[in-house]
Amino acid sequence: PNPIPFADSRTGPGSSIPPSLDSVTAAANLPSWRTDGRFIHIGGGGVRLGLRDAASVEAAAKTMADAVRHHDPKAEITGFLVQEMVEGVEMIVGAHHDPLYGPVLLVGAGGVLVELVRDSALRLLPADEACARSMVDSLRAKTLLQGFRGKPPADIDALVRAAAALGDFFLDHRDHLAEIEINPLVVLPEGKGVPAVHIPAWARTDA
Repeated sequence: PNPIPFADSRTGPGSSIPPSLDSVTAAANLPSWRTDGRFIHIGGGGVRLGLRDAASVEAAAKTMADAVRHHDPKAEITGFLVQEMVEGVEMIVGAHHDPLYGPVLLVGAGGVLVELVRDSALRLLPADEACARSMVDSLRAKTLLQGFRGKPPADIDALVRAAAALGDFFLDHRDHLAEIEINPLVVLPEGKGVPAVHIPAWARTDA
């Protein structure tokens, strides 16, 4: 079987790991990034959100580096994680192997809403885009996706394609995978796509 093609999500589009303070400003000026904010993270030093320009990113990096050195003067800072912030409707898309029914696809409200509202749909795999769309249509979160309280309609077509594609990916690699999910999958306004923020996966232990 083919190996699972996982990549380091920290270095995907809208993401950079500048190794030093001198290179943080350049990372904050990535031309592909939108202008609604960045976040910066350094291990042991916390997270800074809503950094809207290069100057604020640089200032946050310096503050975080100072905090780390105050905590441990001998600490070696090997880099900063600077990423684009995105805002949209947070969804979850996942697939797993059910011991009774076999491979199953999940689509639902994501982020903190996963446990709060428990709004999700399940279908047996394989599932094409028509099936994925019916799953989205069955959700209470569909109201948010259609545009709510002045928000623009979300990119439902991209969400549907992503759900169907994840199901296909799981089927292709189910000899190795027990479960995979994208949570949150941020659904941007219509035509803007669905960036994946977090993609945990669990290997099969019975293979």
